[in-house]
Amino acid sequence: MFLRRLIASGSGKLFLIGDNLPVHHSVKVSWRVEVHRDESELFFLPRDAPEDNPNESPNNPLKQQMSGMPHDCHV
Repeated sequence: MFLRRLIASGSGKLFLIGDNLPVHHSVKVSWRVEVHRDESELFFLPRDAPEDNPNESPNNPLKQQMSGMPHDCHV
């Protein structure tokens, strides 16, 4: 739904940059980008590349801390 609205709202070609979250590699996302390949293009940041993704480094300590927490624990 989000991608459909994003493509529809654009006036030119849409360049999407994904951060390798598994959902960004889903069949639905791939299909939607392929169907609209004239209107959109999808690129991915390299995996584990904090120099290319400044949001990755600040979140690492939190991710590591939360990975050791029980699943029913809420922050």
